[in-house]
Amino acid sequence: MKHVAILIPASPVPAFFSQIAAFSLALKNLRWSRWRPSLHVVMGGEVDHRALQKWLPYLDDVAITLVPRRQCMLEGIWAQYDGVFREMPRDADVMLRMDADILPIGEFEEVLDRVAETGCIAGAIEHFPFSTSVGLARSEDWQALARDLIGAPLDLAFRYTLLPDPEWPAPFYVNFGAVYFAGRVWREFCELYLRFRPQLVDRLGEPYFAGQVAFALAVAKMDVPIWALPMRYNFPNDGRAVSLHPDELSRISILHYLRTSRYDRHRIFTNSVEYSRFLAMSLDGVDLIFQQAVSRIVGSQFPFEPPEMRAALTHAAARKRIGAPLSRETYQAVVAEHKAAVGPALAGVEAEIAALTADQAR
Repeated sequence: MKHVAILIPASPVPAFFSQIAAFSLALKNLRWSRWRPSLHVVMGGEVDHRALQKWLPYLDDVAITLVPRRQCMLEGIWAQYDGVFREMPRDADVMLRMDADILPIGEFEEVLDRVAETGCIAGAIEHFPFSTSVGLARSEDWQALARDLIGAPLDLAFRYTLLPDPEWPAPFYVNFGAVYFAGRVWREFCELYLRFRPQLVDRLGEPYFAGQVAFALAVAKMDVPIWALPMRYNFPNDGRAVSLHPDELSRISILHYLRTSRYDRHRIFTNSVEYSRFLAMSLDGVDLIFQQAVSRIVGSQFPFEPPEMRAALTHAAARKRIGAPLSRETYQAVVAEHKAAVGPALAGVEAEIAALTADQAR
């Protein structure tokens, strides 16, 4: 089977741990007949060690690279964003760069097949132009960057996917939610991207988009086939996408839940309360499709409970089946539930007290 390496930049905090755990579960839920996926995550920033320990059991098939602290202090968020182009394996047939707020809900092996066969780079065109100091980028802004960085004009043959105005042409400028690279072009792309991206941070109105702009310039510099994918391969939870691309709605393979107006992507998978709240919401359109996919793939019950919480829930369910509220069975079930729920927390407090006492003794 051919190998696709999936690369995700992230921060080592509960929000990202939980999103990646859900992503991993969704990946396993897909039917793979011709491809073997591997999941690689580059994390930068201050590590939440307690959260890492909690989530590691659900990330056992994820290769995690922690960017050195000094590098994070020097480069900020770019340490992890650029890290996927520095640290990742280079021997896969296809490299698939994705965001953490992606949920694969349908097969996409046909895209992998074509990318590998043609040696192309593929992705869905970005939603809007990048920001300049005076507004959204126009054609002349793109051409000025191209002149200075690659010494050649850009082919503005595409249209932004959430901007209906045809007077805003775009180059091959894709949304980073899901970008496919044939393995044989990966090294050249990485070298160009890492050369251009630092030069763009101070030239854009919003530095966050320097990576995607560097992508467009790097690809334009390369002699490589490109493929603008249909929205179904990176469909955002955005009503404008539904209006502008209605035929894609029923064919979504990869859903990008980046918008936060109706629910918070950073909270959905963090605990059972947030998860249940999300599944109970009254949603419609693409948000309903996302909600139904989460319930089908991740489950109607929150699957990421630590063992002590699962034990507490089991005891609670057992207690409800006992008819006599004053029986010894009820008493023992209540005691066991209480120990399972609060025991680990008390143990943590005792450990902190012991450590503080030891420090004071020194």
